[in-house]
Amino acid sequence: MFSYSSLVSIIQTILVLILVIILANLSLKLLNRKMSQNSRMIRIVERINVSNNSALAIAEICGKYYLMSFTDKANTILRELDKDEVENYLDDYEGHNSFSDMKDKAHLFWGMRKKD
Repeated sequence: MFSYSSLVSIIQTILVLILVIILANLSLKLLNRKMSQNSRMIRIVERINVSNNSALAIAEICGKYYLMSFTDKANTILRELDKDEVENYLDDYEGHNSFSDMKDKAHLFWGMRKKD
């Protein structure tokens, strides 16, 4: 049988492990923010998977926007996009980023299909 002191030791160990995991997660997030702020000349604005091994993305490279195709074999710039149109779209999109967007992401994560 477990004694009271062994139960307390197990609980303390679990709490310390949880604390270590939380601290590691927070430090990694902080480190990622610091590293990505300074040297970001290339940024993926939006990406959508077309199939298992291909995707379309809008990439910002040195202040210009491009529509790109990503596959296992090649990455191709399809065309340059108008900067004003993309920035207007981003401004509108940030205002509509709501609970329904999070719900769609949750459906994708858990493998559920969205009901039409």
